Amino acid sequence: MYRTLVWKVLLGILPPHHESHAQGMMYCKGQYSDVLHALKGVRFVSDTTAQVEVYLRMYPLESGKLPRSPCFPLEPEDEVLLAIAKAMEEKVGDSVNLCWTTPCFVSQLNNKYRDSLPQLPKALNSA
Repeated sequence: MYRTLVWKVLLGILPPHHESHAQGMMYCKGQYSDVLHALKGVRFVSDTTAQVEVYLRMYPLESGKLPRSPCFPLEPEDEVLLAIAKAMEEKVGDSVNLCWTTPCFVSQLNNKYRDSLPQLPKALNSA
């Protein structure tokens, strides 16, 4: 739990001030619930959808790039997000935490290591 908290602070999900963590997590849980409800409403996910697939749909919805159909092929950046979500799922465990840490982590990678990202899914799958 402590490691997850450190990641959330480093990625900017939670403020560094301990007093604000509870309120920040309430906000995260509320937004996770709202986005999940919206995805179920437009039938992009269901109760049987794998958790990493749910994150794959949440990210474009929140960034305003959700395709009209869930059958669209994966983009290269989607494969990176999916590989990172699968790797982080083992470490984080909690759906809400994973939903928030994965896109923030991918955003940091995009900012700093954009040229290396195409090789990342292969590296994470072989590890």
